[in-house]
Amino acid sequence: MEKKKIKLNIWFITTLLFLGLSTYLFIFGRPTGFFVFTQQDIGKKVVDYINKYLVREGEVKLIKVDDKGEYYEIVTEYNGREIPVYATKSGKYLIIGSLFDLEKPFEYEEQRQQERKEIPKTEKPTVKLFIMSYCPFGLQAVKALLPVIDLLKDKANFELHHVYYVMHGDKELYENLRQHCIQRLYNKKIWEYMKCFVKDGNYEKCLSELNLDKVKIENCMKDLEKEVDKSQRYPILNFELEENKKYNVQGSPTLIINDVEVSAERSPEGFKKVICEAFITKPTECNQSLSTEIMSPGFGYSKSSTSQGTC
Repeated sequence: MEKKKIKLNIWFITTLLFLGLSTYLFIFGRPTGFFVFTQQDIGKKVVDYINKYLVREGEVKLIKVDDKGEYYEIVTEYNGREIPVYATKSGKYLIIGSLFDLEKPFEYEEQRQQERKEIPKTEKPTVKLFIMSYCPFGLQAVKALLPVIDLLKDKANFELHHVYYVMHGDKELYENLRQHCIQRLYNKKIWEYMKCFVKDGNYEKCLSELNLDKVKIENCMKDLEKEVDKSQRYPILNFELEENKKYNVQGSPTLIINDVEVSAERSPEGFKKVICEAFITKPTECNQSLSTEIMSPGFGYSKSSTSQGTC
């Protein structure tokens, strides 16, 4: 029986590439102690795999292979466009947003069934948004969620979480700690803080406007920093590790509703629809229409045309 194949989505691949590559390097680091494929051999292996399992129409061609030290960059051509993908030097993994085992067939049907998993319905849904505080696409998701929180208020539980590794330097590390402490100390005020923070990232102004105790928050951050493993390539937030593992969080943003990962258009209306589907009995607020405009990645409130980027 012929296996179904995925139609190659160029934009999806290129925007998720960095996440997959950094995830691999974070987990596996520099490859040592095993056979290293030549550039010619890895190029052929990768292109053969993509053509066999990941494209439906046309053919991917090999342009060149560059040695990047810890991995190979394989530049391919598909429908007249050059698309870089990455592979480990061992020849084991192809990296396109996530890891593909080059030694195993890609079982698309299984993935499709997982994607179709329905959101369990509850009287009061729990919504968890995992972000990196300086990831543009995480900020985009926060901006889409905030009007839904204002609409539904206490009819659903809303929690802010952070991806367990820090990719955007010390400013992100300490902002993650700050946001976690605000939520721990002031609970729902975290969303008022985020409403201010996503404008321009001026946390000092936001703390002042909300009259939050800076000393209390800083003391909390110092205590919480003890649970950060800074010995890794990307610092590990051990206080978030359990929740991340529970939901297999792979990047920012990740939206979890009633313990199921959900994809949604990053507009207030898009987020409202998927959250309202999680109620046993939808509240009347779900009948109210919110903006259908997709929020822009990064700080500020301009609009965008895409909902698919991740960090």
